[in-house]
Amino acid sequence: MTVMTVIAVPAVEANSVCPETALVTASSYYDEAFPQNAYDCNLPTNWNSGTYTGSITAQFTAPINFDGVVLTANALPTTDEDYTIYGSNDGSTWTPIAQATRQVQDPSTGFNTLEPITFPQVTYQYLQIDIDGGASWVSLNEVQLCIGGCIDYGLDVDIDIKPNSFPNSINLKSKGNVPVAILSSPSFDAATVDRGAVEFAGAPALSIGGSPEDVNGDGLMDLILHFSTQSLNLKSGDTEACLTGKTLSEQEFKGCDSVLLVN
Repeated sequence: MTVMTVIAVPAVEANSVCPETALVTASSYYDEAFPQNAYDCNLPTNWNSGTYTGSITAQFTAPINFDGVVLTANALPTTDEDYTIYGSNDGSTWTPIAQATRQVQDPSTGFNTLEPITFPQVTYQYLQIDIDGGASWVSLNEVQLCIGGCIDYGLDVDIDIKPNSFPNSINLKSKGNVPVAILSSPSFDAATVDRGAVEFAGAPALSIGGSPEDVNGDGLMDLILHFSTQSLNLKSGDTEACLTGKTLSEQEFKGCDSVLLVN
């Protein structure tokens, strides 16, 4: 399969790009707020569904490797909107990629570039975004894709998925949880982690656990957090899963480890 090289254009987020499209369609549109406006890399233009829900589908000129979507949107009034993202390589068979809820601001605040929706890298030629606009009509100024990560994590940390276990087997049908250790090092203290800002494979940390523990026997206190297995954004064939977060001083960090997905 040929994978396209996207055009480098002004981005609204680190490492995000405007993809080249062959066709953009939508469930509906209002007045001259056409669906292709959401993919023209021009923030002042927008797609508006003319209703409180909507779906927009883009066909790229070739398959693209990407690991996140950055949306610029507006709402009237300010409201929480739900986004469900799907990918396809034939335009008829769709695979769920991610789900997220973002607060979208009134346009009087200017262009609202939302927090990136991230996931393990995928390769698709078609992208569909279903949107529930809540109290507002659905409106998107721009859709951009993340190539090589949406966020520039300033700090790489070591993690250990299912400490003292290898391979790190995960049964995605399990109703249990997956422990992940964030390891301290001479340059990083796991005690400084803001637990409320940590996600593993897109899932937030559960409220259980979190006591300091020396997981790897190096004399430094590490942090073990737990994540609901059924909330993990992993799919068959994935061999790596990543944890992201912030410290209490707002330092972004990221760590990855191998996984073996089993049935």
